[in-house]
Amino acid sequence: MEKGIDLIRELVSHYPHSLMVVNGEGRILYASPASYNLYPVGRIEGCNISAFMGSEILKKVKEVISTGVSFINLEGWFSNTRGKKKVSVDIFPVETQSDPLAGMVLRDISHYSTLLEMEEREKLTRSLEDLVKRIFSQIQPISTGILNICNYLEETGGFSEEIELIKREALRLNRVVEEALDLAVDSHPGKMRVNIYKIIENALSSLSGYIEDKRIALERKYIPGVPDLRADPLELFKAIYHVIRNAVDSSPREGKVEIEVVVDYERKLHPGERAVLEIRVCDYGNEVPEDLKEKIFHPFVTTKDGHTGLGLSKAYKVFREHGGDIEYRREDEKNIFVMRLPL
Repeated sequence: MEKGIDLIRELVSHYPHSLMVVNGEGRILYASPASYNLYPVGRIEGCNISAFMGSEILKKVKEVISTGVSFINLEGWFSNTRGKKKVSVDIFPVETQSDPLAGMVLRDISHYSTLLEMEEREKLTRSLEDLVKRIFSQIQPISTGILNICNYLEETGGFSEEIELIKREALRLNRVVEEALDLAVDSHPGKMRVNIYKIIENALSSLSGYIEDKRIALERKYIPGVPDLRADPLELFKAIYHVIRNAVDSSPREGKVEIEVVVDYERKLHPGERAVLEIRVCDYGNEVPEDLKEKIFHPFVTTKDGHTGLGLSKAYKVFREHGGDIEYRREDEKNIFVMRLPL
């Protein structure tokens, strides 16, 4: 019997992937070294698997051991010190001469899941942009025609106040049309090496008057040594400007906006990348309504009166064209927009 246990321990210690052997109560008896890549804790052996992945995993382990089911596969999420991961778990029986055990092979599929989500968002955004382009291509000639009529009436005299009002509204409509069509036009960024801190500071400089008017406190959390990245500096400036402007808009008067830059060496947006650069912009304004959270980057979605709802859509478009993405979440009474770019 002791030889059998020694063999199991030997196999587990040399297995290249995350492999654990657990007993009927869910206690982890042995864990391969690769398991600590998923669970960076002091020691895994002796812990209960439910503490890492919840009661559903423990239930399936007991099912395999008690019924003799040959194989069960399921997926689940768990959080560790490096963030949230999605894991595929294969559970199978391990025969011994003493108590029956179960083996578990765990694979991190977070990257695969993220790619699928990005692909779905890409399809939806493309459809929305096409719809915007079709609609506003029809509106643009109408607003131009209204302006031409107003110009003609001005030349002939009369109704000056009414004409001025019509012209002002037609010009406002024209600006919305131009912004919407700009969103829908495919662009090809002219990429060069850029320093992300220079881009952020240029955006803050452009917003300095507005920030001072609202008496917003800025908190910068920068880390040294962030490598330059390849990007279109003008497009990236406009995208970051829109996100910071949104945070200032959302903030109460005399509120605070936090800007943090980090490098995540664990996350990969695409295979073969070194790491991901994250720019996190946080404000302490009201939470985005639940029904709008999934649509926050769609055109014309806004919670603010007098806004077109195109700023965040443009920002998302720019980051997508640079191989990145943007995520919104609410944590600790903060609205957090996380902009990601590959390094």
